[in-house]
Amino acid sequence: MLNIATTASRAYGMIADPQATLANNSHPVPHWAIVAREHVLPVILVSAAVHVVLSLALRPLHEVIFRSAGLEMPESGNLALDFGVRIGMQFAGILAWSAILGFFAGTLGGRNEFNAAYVLVALALTPYVVGTAMLSVPVLGLLFWLAGFVRAIVTLYQGAPALLGVPNENRAKVLVLSLVSMLLAGMAVASIFGPLVARPVGVAG
Repeated sequence: MLNIATTASRAYGMIADPQATLANNSHPVPHWAIVAREHVLPVILVSAAVHVVLSLALRPLHEVIFRSAGLEMPESGNLALDFGVRIGMQFAGILAWSAILGFFAGTLGGRNEFNAAYVLVALALTPYVVGTAMLSVPVLGLLFWLAGFVRAIVTLYQGAPALLGVPNENRAKVLVLSLVSMLLAGMAVASIFGPLVARPVGVAG
């Protein structure tokens, strides 16, 4: 059952102390659907909502920045569509990365266990998902997002041996192969669905 306080505490833990939080929430490994319901969806929903609110609140600031640079401010686009696409792509992205990570783990000496891979990816990407909420904030938002991304990658690297049995000498290979695969898949998906969501330059998440 979803407990908002527990979800918030777990999300904070994945930012402040990811390895301890990951260990506390992965033994025994829960079914992926439980993690999706009790952690992934709430975090994604809140992140997307905060992004929309910040985009609206900071639009006057964006207009000033564009005018000072001699540029024309683009139209804001459909925020409701942005909200829905953001949620759908992040949720699908975590599912896809879990499957890909598990596949490469299984081929490089580890275990191809989807539930374990999903727990690892879903929890590790928490700082990244939280960071996407801040991308509307000029400069600081991008730095916050980059910090979340780096934190997520480090957690994936450190957590792969324990959750997926990946040998230490192969965990970098597993991570790089899965990351490159996700980037290629993301570029393909973005080329199809990206034009559906119009937003100011530099405010995409």
